[in-house]
Amino acid sequence: MGRNFVGAERDQLFLLPPDARQWLPERHLAWAVLEQAGQMDLGPFLSWYRADGQGRPAYHPRLMVTLIMYCYCKGIRSSRAVEMATFDDVGARVICGNLHPDHATIARFVTRHEQPVKGLLVASLTACAREGLVSVEVVAGDGTKVKASASMAANAAAERLEIEIGELEALLAAEVDGWLAQARAADAAEDALFGGGTGRAPAAGRARWPG
Repeated sequence: MGRNFVGAERDQLFLLPPDARQWLPERHLAWAVLEQAGQMDLGPFLSWYRADGQGRPAYHPRLMVTLIMYCYCKGIRSSRAVEMATFDDVGARVICGNLHPDHATIARFVTRHEQPVKGLLVASLTACAREGLVSVEVVAGDGTKVKASASMAANAAAERLEIEIGELEALLAAEVDGWLAQARAADAAEDALFGGGTGRAPAAGRARWPG
């Protein structure tokens, strides 16, 4: 008898339009990030965009922030890697609704809104940890350990829980600073390697960049 293998039928067509959301398990990180994104205050971002509807359409700030949050949590930091994730990472595809912001748009967005992005990252990661949706062991890129996630035993005293939340926020703030530095360094290295640039240089004034 010959060997029995299961092959990949790459030419097989879908009988119905695929829904990428069905490919993610219920407690996937993408769902947690999307839930937090729905509670964001987008005021600091929206003020950069024209209110008269003129000009080239931009990617919505909620999409951009959610994509960045998701990718950074997974250790995907360079703008080119984030762009590629919108093609080959199911969670990123769900977040973007199969749109694909290019790496220059992603880099400009992070540069322009670095402080609001940092604040939302810390707040959202803390909230996810509080609900047990994200563990610090997952998001701390240097392997830093804490005693427990913020959703520790239900009988923990309230004051102790607040102490742990404060410790977690401080840890995540330092970690996110590192993430942003990694992203800048990775973009600079890739710009030198591939050319073309990512638009990381700060723009003069308050120009309304597309994206």
